[in-house]
Amino acid sequence: MKGWAPAIGLAAAFVAGPVLAHGPSEGPVRAPVPSALDFEPAPPGSYELPPLGAAADGPVIDVESGPTSLHALYEDKVVVLSFIYSHCADAGGCPLSMAVMRQVGAAFAADPKLADARLVTLSFDPARDTPEAFRGWASRIRNPDADWRFVTTRSTQGLAPILEAYDQAVQAEYDARGEPTGQFAHVVRVYLIDRSKRLRNVYASSFLHAPVIANDVRTLLLEGGPAVGVAAPAPRRADLQALARRPPLGLPPLPVPADNALTPQKIDLGRKLFFDRRLSSNGTISCAMCHIPEQGFTNHELETAVGTEGRSLRRNAPTLFNVAYVKRLFHDGRESRLEQQVWDPLLARNEMSNPSVDAVVEKLRSLPDYRGRFEAAFGGRGPGKETLGQALASYQRVLVAGDSPFDRWYLGGDAGAVSEAAKRGFALFSGEARCAGCHPASRERALFSDDRMHNTGVGYRASLEEPPPTYR
Repeated sequence: MKGWAPAIGLAAAFVAGPVLAHGPSEGPVRAPVPSALDFEPAPPGSYELPPLGAAADGPVIDVESGPTSLHALYEDKVVVLSFIYSHCADAGGCPLSMAVMRQVGAAFAADPKLADARLVTLSFDPARDTPEAFRGWASRIRNPDADWRFVTTRSTQGLAPILEAYDQAVQAEYDARGEPTGQFAHVVRVYLIDRSKRLRNVYASSFLHAPVIANDVRTLLLEGGPAVGVAAPAPRRADLQALARRPPLGLPPLPVPADNALTPQKIDLGRKLFFDRRLSSNGTISCAMCHIPEQGFTNHELETAVGTEGRSLRRNAPTLFNVAYVKRLFHDGRESRLEQQVWDPLLARNEMSNPSVDAVVEKLRSLPDYRGRFEAAFGGRGPGKETLGQALASYQRVLVAGDSPFDRWYLGGDAGAVSEAAKRGFALFSGEARCAGCHPASRERALFSDDRMHNTGVGYRASLEEPPPTYR
């Protein structure tokens, strides 16, 4: 990872950690190790971690024992899986991840109850992290008392299906001459896998803390052994265009503008752009770093979003689920089209901080991995203000969420889909409490918005208060 790790919230304070990587110039990179938590984690077993789908398999090479597979490494253990590469030059990326994994390994070694837990670290860079090279690097990193396996793959082609299955968007970085720099743009993600080889949690850099991970592992170990005879569903890539053609229960037909018809090529290009941190002025911020997919395309860790160079925004990142149905965009309703909306964060100084439209377009034209992508999606038209906006809008437009328990009860007639308490709550919500006056749900759709601007009195109340002379 090359870029930024949040410096507020749970990851508020860092202390200098050990040297855990070497950058492109072979200079040492010292990891920022998170300080002690400012809260007490919930006791193991006092909460649930719902299954998030199957943990994918794939052929790998254990640097100690040779060719194997991910599932063979998982065995019937609770596994913490991390993706890194040894030459990462971003202290808040792979070095941070490895520093936290060392702390988790220390917790495993100190607690006999964690004997059935294992760390697995897989390299993004099989060309440089060969089994021999990765083994030498791992010997300086691993906690010798922890069950920690370091693995790589035979080739980038062999790695690609694993990255896709774990939703790891990784892009090699290139210099101005089109030569690879040896660095990769990616988002830090660490995966918790149970004994039945199911994903149970995904940790991002903003809440990557050893005590939390260790407690989650203990919680899974309290569940007992793997489920016998229960096969987890095979992971599959969502057909976003099919969801657009037939939205889930609770959603009306998807509004698609006549001048930007949905196509698989546009959606795939928009997705690539959404996760690409090179769209920011200094290559550190992508759309997905504020609108985190695992958190409903918003951010649960930060009260307000953080842009380039740590600049704080005034508001939280809103969810992108069902944004296709929103008629007024931004808190003040200043935009009405997703195609145009994307340029506000791209150009805002405290968000992605690009100096101009042309600066973004010219950068995209210079990137080798975008060559031909725009032309294929837009009938020969290359990167430009209109095509970039249309591609990102196409991806965001198909981020739909429906078929919830409420939808299945209220619209689908399934009386057991929600609890009796929830039914009483909705009666209050739509009746005496008058919530539905602004957040309506009909018998045809349940978007819970009337798409209007309302005066809630917040501004009036704030105007009566004396502002403090300084504030953080």
